Amino acid sequence: MTEYFNARAWGALGLNSQQIQYLNDLTSKLNGIEDGATADQTNAEIEAAYNAQVEVVSQAIAEAGTSTTVYRWTPQRVKQAVDSLAIKSGVSTIDFGAFPGATDTSLAVTGQSGIIAGSTVIASIRPTATADHSVDEHRVEEIDICAGNINPGTGFTIYAKTRNRRLYGTWSVSWTWR
Repeated sequence: MTEYFNARAWGALGLNSQQIQYLNDLTSKLNGIEDGATADQTNAEIEAAYNAQVEVVSQAIAEAGTSTTVYRWTPQRVKQAVDSLAIKSGVSTIDFGAFPGATDTSLAVTGQSGIIAGSTVIASIRPTATADHSVDEHRVEEIDICAGNINPGTGFTIYAKTRNRRLYGTWSVSWTWR
C-alpha cells in the first residue's frame, strides 16, 4: 500500500504502526472525494438531482409491464399498471325467455372501459341457483357458452346455445377477460 506520510516522521511524533495505518487509510478515503463536494444537500436538492436523472414511467410502458429500465413510478402509474394487467371478472344472467324458451340466446356485457380488441374473454355456466333453475340444473344441463364480439372500451357479448332442446328462464354465467 502506498504510504501518504513518511512512517519515520510519524514515528518521531510517537505514533505506533496502527495509528500510522489509520491516518494513511483516512487520507486515502479523503483523496477519493471530489473537489467541491459538500455534505449539506437538502432533501429537496437530492430529490431534484434524482428526478433530473430518472424519468417517470409512461402510461404505455407501465401498462405493458415488460420494460427492465429503471423509472420513477407515481401512484397513478402503479394503479394504471395494476388495472391493465389484472384479470377482470364478473357474474351475469343469461335468459332463454319464457317457456317454451329457445335454443340460443346472447347477452351484451357493458361497462368494461379497459377492454381492447385483443383481449381474451372466457365465459362459462356458473353453478349458482337463479329464480328459474337450481344449482344441479346448472351442472347437468348441456349449454355451450362462448364470448365474442369485443367492443373496445365498452364490453363483449356472451353467447349461449343448448345442445339438444329448448331451454327457458335465467341461467347464471361467469366471465373473465384480460
